[in-house]
Amino acid sequence: MNRFIRNGMLAFVTLFWVLGFVSSVQAQNAVTMYLVDQGWVGDTNIIELRCTQFQNISAMQFSLKEENNLGRFISMDQINIPNFSVGSNTFYNTSNSTLTVTWDVPFIFGLSIPDGQVLFRFRWQSNPALKHCYKMVESPTPVEIIDAATNTLNVKLFSSCDPFLAIPSFFNAYYDINKSCTYETQEPIFSHYTIIDSFNNQVFIYKNPQQLFYSKSEFGLHHFSVIPETPVWSACNQNQIQLIDSTTKFLSFNYGIQSIISCPQLQVEIQTPVVRRCIDYQYYIQYSNKGTIPELNTKIRIKLDPYMQFISSSIPVSLVQLPYVEFNVGNLDVFQSGNFSITVNIDCATTQVGQTHCVSAEILPKYDCFTSPNWSGASIKLDARCENGKAKFRIQNTGAQNMLESTQYWIVEDDIMPGLKKDIKLNAGQFQDFEYPANGTCYRLIADQVKNHPGHSQPTLALEACGRNTSGTFSTGYFLMFAEDEEDPNIAIDCQASRGSFDPNDKIGMPLGYGPEQFVDLQRSIDYKIRFQNTGNDTAFRVVIVDTLSEWMDLRSLKILDASHPFSFSLINRVLSFRFDPIYLPYKSIDEEKSNGYVNYSIQSKVNAPLKSKILNEASIYFDFNAPILTNTTIHTLAKDFIIVSVEPADPENTIVNIYPNPGTDFITIESEHLSPEKDFILYDLLGHEVMHQKLFEKFSKIKLSKYLKSGIYLIKIVDSKNTIFNSRIEICTKN
Repeated sequence: MNRFIRNGMLAFVTLFWVLGFVSSVQAQNAVTMYLVDQGWVGDTNIIELRCTQFQNISAMQFSLKEENNLGRFISMDQINIPNFSVGSNTFYNTSNSTLTVTWDVPFIFGLSIPDGQVLFRFRWQSNPALKHCYKMVESPTPVEIIDAATNTLNVKLFSSCDPFLAIPSFFNAYYDINKSCTYETQEPIFSHYTIIDSFNNQVFIYKNPQQLFYSKSEFGLHHFSVIPETPVWSACNQNQIQLIDSTTKFLSFNYGIQSIISCPQLQVEIQTPVVRRCIDYQYYIQYSNKGTIPELNTKIRIKLDPYMQFISSSIPVSLVQLPYVEFNVGNLDVFQSGNFSITVNIDCATTQVGQTHCVSAEILPKYDCFTSPNWSGASIKLDARCENGKAKFRIQNTGAQNMLESTQYWIVEDDIMPGLKKDIKLNAGQFQDFEYPANGTCYRLIADQVKNHPGHSQPTLALEACGRNTSGTFSTGYFLMFAEDEEDPNIAIDCQASRGSFDPNDKIGMPLGYGPEQFVDLQRSIDYKIRFQNTGNDTAFRVVIVDTLSEWMDLRSLKILDASHPFSFSLINRVLSFRFDPIYLPYKSIDEEKSNGYVNYSIQSKVNAPLKSKILNEASIYFDFNAPILTNTTIHTLAKDFIIVSVEPADPENTIVNIYPNPGTDFITIESEHLSPEKDFILYDLLGHEVMHQKLFEKFSKIKLSKYLKSGIYLIKIVDSKNTIFNSRIEICTKN
């Protein structure tokens, strides 16, 4: 039975987060100090001091004692603290059995220690038959920790006897610059890597867990490993083994992250909580270098929706050439990140509520850190525009080499694919154009990328509001059914329908999915956005979001994309939690704009998830200590090739084919006097799958329908030796 999925356990974990135990280790700018009793050696009790959020610390002081004045301090070791010596930095008062420690660091930027690591180990001589509890005290020297910016930090304290309902657990990845597989002072530390916990053929997945629960059935040897965030890195100390039992009081592991190749890996995200017409609103851009070497000439190119006006930005603009706005970021070091915002306005006169608007962000230069030797060098790129009463599309090979083999493309009109997929093969630089009437239909062109192409590009483009239909309007609600081409980390696309009033506490999953069952492609990412607003009558000081992910989602693929406010998060198996603490969110009636917040993440389905699996998801939003607000439930169904195919009949004056009976049962008869005797009969289901293929040699042919066919509508295609084609539909009624 999976941890956290037992009866009552999920509710307990949620309560645990909301009531604040996790806040002790998750709150921003707060240091947590744990005194951990490691047992006895003879008459000597071993106590360790471990810390979290011990980042850029320049000085600290504290007083420690056994709360019942039992025993006496005899010695201590400093484990990770330089410039420290017993005697010079310590004083033991025998009259009240209190040990005082003071320390400051010689480093300009302070000292950083991985979460959960031992700072000091104390030895206390006493009677092991008695219960001992060690704690920090305010006299003679109160606890104080100061960072390199001379800020006095908040400190949360745990005594050795505080009842832990979970094991404090910290997994740190550090940038192993000199590849020693040993953490050294000033090496950057990260805590948001994916952790794999393997035990008895079970696999548990965590990100920044902070606490872990283990039942007796899960006591034993656990193997912990880390998955680097991008493939240009590997981890040393990869498999670390830990015995988990009733005596386990603390888990702390360090993994050295080392470069595999020298390559920048630039990433970008762009988000906005909601798209509104007629008012100024912001898009938020985050960028980073997750590669192994710096990039000296980083540039971010924003492409605005054609109905948008660029108003301003929070950083200087290097180029405005609409629809493009560019920003020169310059040097972007390894693991360095940054953010900025742009302000735009959507024109009122030429748009309507419910119309889709897209903004994309691309970070340049683009690097393909890994390329397959089997890649031809060709690359498919799409373009689309509404021009001169036509919806125009272009497929182009923008690669340096010719395509060695054909790939396929198809067009979707609203939610129907008018015809089957077609092949295309282009030389380097060659393109093929397509035109469709500008009649208000939402057109989408989709193409398969060439085989072995670097990255995860899946080319697609859509046009909405191109022309008007006979009612003077255009189709809405179709654009967002499909995913955009943003699987590669260097490109991000935010497409949303403009909204008027809306539920302030909701959840959206993009793409929305196709049809009533909201089909999405297996193995494509779903981007979730959770929005919240303080609609109460007082400031909200803390917001916690708890989201239980579907069993069909691959937890390894989870990416936290963006959020409106500083936050911390935790993933423990399928329970994903976000914590904004403190947030100081004003209430709606005094500040409409600042009363809102959001968080975004993306995740993929499992490779082995069954087709037609339902992905249901909702989140609980907690404002301070109030009862949770439940969002709406998002629904997606995993599928492949789910678009309905429409095949129109050929000209009846030129090609006369009679098919009867319709509906068909066990047999159908085909009369085809105007087709050549030799021909192919092909039967497709409505998803375009070929379900039957038979050669015909007579003008009158009787076809036995497969006993495996299910009742429903099917598409018929007949092709004769002169390549004359007849298309039609038939209803088949079977016992299946």
